[in-house]
Amino acid sequence: MPLRAYLAGLTALFVVAAGAAVVYGRVQAGDDARDAATADARFGANLAAREIGDGIKVLQQTVGAAAGNPGVVTAFAKPKECGLTFGGTDAYTTGHLDLVRTDGSVACSSLKRLLDRSYAGAPWLRRALKEPLLLAPAADPRTGDQVVLATAPVPKLGLVLASFNLDAVGLSLHKSYGGPRGLEFLLADASGKRILTRSIRPKDWIGKPLASTVTDRDVDGVARLYANAKVAGAGWHVYAGADRAQALAATRQLNHRELTIILAGLLLFGLAAAVVHRRIARPLARLGAEVRSATAEGEARPVTVAGPSEISSLARRLNELAVALRREQEAYRVVFEGSPLPMWVHETESRRILEVNDAAVAGYGYPREELVGMSVDQLERSPTEHVRRDGSTIVVSIASHAIDFRGREASVVIAEDVTARERLRGQFQQSQRLESLGQLAGGVAHDFNNLLAVILGYASFIERRAETGSRDERDVVEIRKAGERAVRLTQQLLSFARREVVRPKVLDLTGVVIEMEELLRRTLGEQVVLSTTLAPDLWPIMADYGQLEQVLVNLAVNARDAMPDGGTLTLDTENIVVDEAYAGTRANLPPGHYVRLRVSDTGAGMGADVVARAFEPFFTTKASGGTGLGLATVHGIVTQAGGYAQIYSEPGLGTTFTILWPTTDAPVPEAVVAPQGPAEPGGGETILVVEDEPAMLEVTRRILVGGGYAVLVAGGGADAVRIADDHPGEIDVLLTDVVMPEMLGKEVAARVSALRPGIRVLFMSGYAQPVIGPMGDLSNGGQIVDKPFTEVTLLSRLRALIASPASP
Repeated sequence: MPLRAYLAGLTALFVVAAGAAVVYGRVQAGDDARDAATADARFGANLAAREIGDGIKVLQQTVGAAAGNPGVVTAFAKPKECGLTFGGTDAYTTGHLDLVRTDGSVACSSLKRLLDRSYAGAPWLRRALKEPLLLAPAADPRTGDQVVLATAPVPKLGLVLASFNLDAVGLSLHKSYGGPRGLEFLLADASGKRILTRSIRPKDWIGKPLASTVTDRDVDGVARLYANAKVAGAGWHVYAGADRAQALAATRQLNHRELTIILAGLLLFGLAAAVVHRRIARPLARLGAEVRSATAEGEARPVTVAGPSEISSLARRLNELAVALRREQEAYRVVFEGSPLPMWVHETESRRILEVNDAAVAGYGYPREELVGMSVDQLERSPTEHVRRDGSTIVVSIASHAIDFRGREASVVIAEDVTARERLRGQFQQSQRLESLGQLAGGVAHDFNNLLAVILGYASFIERRAETGSRDERDVVEIRKAGERAVRLTQQLLSFARREVVRPKVLDLTGVVIEMEELLRRTLGEQVVLSTTLAPDLWPIMADYGQLEQVLVNLAVNARDAMPDGGTLTLDTENIVVDEAYAGTRANLPPGHYVRLRVSDTGAGMGADVVARAFEPFFTTKASGGTGLGLATVHGIVTQAGGYAQIYSEPGLGTTFTILWPTTDAPVPEAVVAPQGPAEPGGGETILVVEDEPAMLEVTRRILVGGGYAVLVAGGGADAVRIADDHPGEIDVLLTDVVMPEMLGKEVAARVSALRPGIRVLFMSGYAQPVIGPMGDLSNGGQIVDKPFTEVTLLSRLRALIASPASP
């Protein structure tokens, strides 16, 4: 068959295929457009159903938690002291949280207006007082809005109610999940026959009946492609619809473009066929004629045909270009220009850089034209340390691979900057070392406290019996003084170990500094000038006052020792907000609001090696007299409170300690002046003492008997419960150790209180270990007397406890 016949057949086949492609493309494009729009609608419906489900769940959890909170009784009893807030997100902020009495009146509300409007006429009120409800749509008697209501009963008092507006939900769904297609959303109840809200004119549709299942047209009659999803926990139906005309409009435009392209292709194919006929078919026909002529003549002679020669030459050139192109593609597949990590290619022998990516240009600070051609040796200070153009060094992790780059032996290098990661790794390791030492110090101090309590107790007994001015009296006074010094040392160990019993309360740090200013001046001496710059509007913090005093005194003493010839100590306070970027460069510092305390001196300063170890326990640079616990204690107190401590110092330039203390939303309470005076003697009240250390138990018993009390003793929790159950008379106070084997003091107090309601409880402990959870934190109002205690301290605390009202 002649070549021109093949060309004609190919042209006809192309025309038929093009026509079929047009028809198939139009049908397929329409199907694809509908499928894509339906998939978007399904995705939007699922997201909307999940958001609504989460919002309902949060609403139900809010009222459930509020109804189960013991403080709700107080809120009903004292509504003026109630401070409810409604804290939703996105569409769920347009609502309110109410405490509703049994008669429907509002006791307390997060909505401070319209308090005179009640729920007395609500048809659901009687049912809501008996069981939790979820209603939608429901008219809010207070605001008149159509809302979702969630309620939880509070027995004998009323109920907790929370709501959010349905019109805001509809608008939010369109805004959040409408997407480029502008999806329309409709929320129906579990029966599917009533509209709860809609993203289009929600106020016009809330509560309207839904005549039929939403499939291909919305309630306005607009043709849409719908998908639906169920709201978990409520059974509601979410319908999401994409505008059908809009979805198919792009398809029609695509069909027109495809038709234009195919017609242009047919035209180009025709032209190509003509060219092929002219450049190939005709030369081949002439070649055939010449071959036939040569065959007829019976001799071999060269045949020169321009067409085939050009084609073969072009093929050879194209093959060369293809080989070169494959080499280029292979190189650039390895050296990926879009990598976020610095990458370059350098020649293996000369180490000269041949190619770099944008990340390398940004990471090393060189212009591309300057970086290309440099030697890798100019960047390397060591195999893991590189230097940037500005002279700064970075720690890198290197990965290298050998490649063939444009016919030369080369290596492709990936250099990851791990400077920040290595710095955080070092900070984390330092934190782990401090934590291990803290656990050891805390355990030693706790056991030592029990021994000191026994020593000081018996010393006080001997001191009372010794004759005034006698040698025995002087000896026992020295014993007592040594014991008191040991007590101070163990308190430092406990502060460092973060195992002391803390009594946090809301404080104004500026006020604490002002109160301690005179004490700090006396501590610093006349040669050191104290300067303060204190923010008047400082945010409140939750802290133990005694611990704050210890932090300030320890930092002041450290600064004084660094300025033997005098100088200036500056204290300043300020509110700061720690963002993600700042927190990311510091270990164990979450973003948030903090109060900053800076203590700066003009002393000798410290080198980097000393700064790195300054917070380590028992590390000191003082020639004599230093315990090495001052700064370690500061670090322990700040870390225990969830804060952050940092040192900046250079030799000859002084030192600055920066303390970041987390803030609290609670207001600073008014100061209450405690009455002064000696403890009153006991009036024969009965005290049940629980202590697992026999010597400590005996000392405590003798102190209480000498103070005028009747004493029952128990060597553990089980004995205490048995005595409380068997003792025929009254027991006025339970005095129990916090940490004991088999039964903790917290459990002893709970069991004894169950047997003897109203009994007063006083805990005693050297520290509270993490195993007892909140017992070491007295923010819940529990009372603890620290061991070792003196006779006066124990009797005073006991007398004050007995004088206070008994627990219900």
